[in-house]
Amino acid sequence: LSRLMAAKLEKVFKDRLEMTTYGKHDITPAVEAKIDFIISSLQLEAVQVPVVYVNPLLSEADIGEIRCLIYQFERLPRKEGTGDRHTAPFDEVNRVAACISSVIKHLRCFQAPADITFDRLLFTIGERMTVQPERQEMIVDALAKREQVSSQIFAEFGFALLHARTNGVTHPSFAVCLPEGGSCFQNSYFKEISVVLVMLVPVDDSLEVNTGIMGYISSMLIEEPDFLATAAGGNEEIIRQELSGHLNRYFKEYLGNLA
Repeated sequence: LSRLMAAKLEKVFKDRLEMTTYGKHDITPAVEAKIDFIISSLQLEAVQVPVVYVNPLLSEADIGEIRCLIYQFERLPRKEGTGDRHTAPFDEVNRVAACISSVIKHLRCFQAPADITFDRLLFTIGERMTVQPERQEMIVDALAKREQVSSQIFAEFGFALLHARTNGVTHPSFAVCLPEGGSCFQNSYFKEISVVLVMLVPVDDSLEVNTGIMGYISSMLIEEPDFLATAAGGNEEIIRQELSGHLNRYFKEYLGNLA
């Protein structure tokens, strides 16, 4: 939802905004120090920067309130980040490249029973993403808690996007899960979707980098229907090849924005 909101805001405000998407629990004091305000469809607690609460579909009233806030901040000095300004850009490039490499390298594609329940699927995902039982539990717990915040089943697009930030992984991970011997998952919770995509990022200092790359993949599922069709095909090598091409384009765009 946040990526869809961001896409709409980019069309409305173009270069007047620089946006980054965050999970509800990812807004730390360090994050707040770098941003001017937050646009959220979820209630936030103990946040020290202004928050615009909006409907996920972004009404005209929501757009108007955001426009007023932009007008205010356009007249204030730009916030400066911390750290060594001489080496920071190069460190960031290295982190982006390492994250992309990890996502491509560790891609997984697997099947689950077509009639599997949501809870059982989470255990299957945990088992597929790591062999360590304690980390499997962390992954299951993180995905279950994220689903409680708002459902990640997108019946209108035919897929589920299960994502979380968790100590259950040590590197960004992307996986595709398909129903065995059928075109869609049969349990009513899944609303006849045909593919489940899993995105996990570690709890580390590369939150913004990981979020940007995983957010790009999320937007691909809507804006690049061919990629979703490739994922549904279930050929891991073909999925990896296409994902690599898209992330290569993302990296070139990222480098271009640094110039």
